Amino acid sequence: MERIAGLRLPEIASKLSELQRRRLSHRLLEMEMKMFISDGFFHADLHPGNILFTEDGKIALLDFGMYGELSDEHRDHFILYWYAGLQRQTKRAFYHLIQQTTRLKHADEAAYYAKFKELAERFYGSRITERSLTQTYLAIIVSGATFGFVFPSDLLLHAKALTTAEALALTLTPDLTFATEMRPILVHEFTKRALDFGRLKVLAERVLPELLLFGSLPPASLHEPSASSFAFPFNWGDTLKLLGEQVQTMQPSVSSLIPLLDPHVRQALIHIYGEREVDDILESTWATYGERAPSVPAPATIGARVMVQLSALTIAMYEALLAAGQSADGATALIYDTAWLVYTKMGAVPWAMAGIVSGDGYEKLRFATAAFRHFPFDSPSYVWQDVEAEPGVVAFNCLKCPVAEHFRAHNLSELCVNTWCKLDYPLARQWGSELTRTRTLATGAALCDFRWQAVSESTESG
Repeated sequence: MERIAGLRLPEIASKLSELQRRRLSHRLLEMEMKMFISDGFFHADLHPGNILFTEDGKIALLDFGMYGELSDEHRDHFILYWYAGLQRQTKRAFYHLIQQTTRLKHADEAAYYAKFKELAERFYGSRITERSLTQTYLAIIVSGATFGFVFPSDLLLHAKALTTAEALALTLTPDLTFATEMRPILVHEFTKRALDFGRLKVLAERVLPELLLFGSLPPASLHEPSASSFAFPFNWGDTLKLLGEQVQTMQPSVSSLIPLLDPHVRQALIHIYGEREVDDILESTWATYGERAPSVPAPATIGARVMVQLSALTIAMYEALLAAGQSADGATALIYDTAWLVYTKMGAVPWAMAGIVSGDGYEKLRFATAAFRHFPFDSPSYVWQDVEAEPGVVAFNCLKCPVAEHFRAHNLSELCVNTWCKLDYPLARQWGSELTRTRTLATGAALCDFRWQAVSESTESG
């Protein structure tokens, strides 16, 4: 404690604007959810005296004398419990709750469910300022012992830590709605866990053979470690070609984009604007997009059609943000943040598939980039040119891009460069590589050049 200096929570709160306090409370919740879900190791006594805010913008946590650890299974049940609870799916939430308990001989599941349902309905039936979501959760866990369901000590610590997390956020923003703030954070953490390629590889090895051939999952009793290094001899080129042919038979539903994208857009905007302002911005965005969608150019391939529709939606959102008083730079930054929430999920899928096919970083990179070039950036709507490169580098040029053409047609090339084009750099890092680009079609160049350098594990750890 003598080696670090900074301001305490009450001190920093008095120096921040309302918007800055709202952003910081959201950041604190993100930090705690990361500990609970991603790390599995959490500070169990994070009251205001155990946090310092340093001059360079870091959050320093002190005194880990009280901590807890959650197993992978507990973390999965925890996130699914909250996912169900926030959607008021009472039976599903209760299922994931009791999966984390030791059931005693006298356990009465029906009575415990009745108590669980009573507490949940009391919370949702009250004004948000009158009843705490996390204290309701703590009460539900503590009451389990009455009905013969005993929770591990780390889960009791975890429930206590959640109430502290809520209290910290309320210190900064007394009008904060915990459930609203939690929703996008949980979606983000769920996606990271669900699309982790290591986990997906294990799941695929367990269920894919029976699922692909019989259309049903194998019973849990068949799950056992593999005693052989044998793997299905996937030909990734043929696999992608067949997948691309199947995808091209599908027709996109433009109207389905809005419900898919709305949660991600809200996640990017909610810590900048109030809920009512977010609703107004999105209402304007969806209305403008809905008017223009029928006249948006329709390229030959389905992936390109979806991408051009998304570029039209980007322009509609940009105009709505400008109308709400944002500067051009501010609107561009918000759109980039929103687009990355979507793009990172798009990129997680081919990277997870690549991890199933190969363990080699360069081969995984070849697979992931090739998958993206088959869908959604598919030929002939996009025109690609392979380029020879040094070992460890995947190199190709893009000679035609319908998205760049759409932005140029609306005199918004810079918006394309600073949003869509920039997304490939963090995507490269997500794919274990570094990307180099020197030009882009969006600014009128003859091509976009992509050079993906695979980063070795030793380089990453260094």
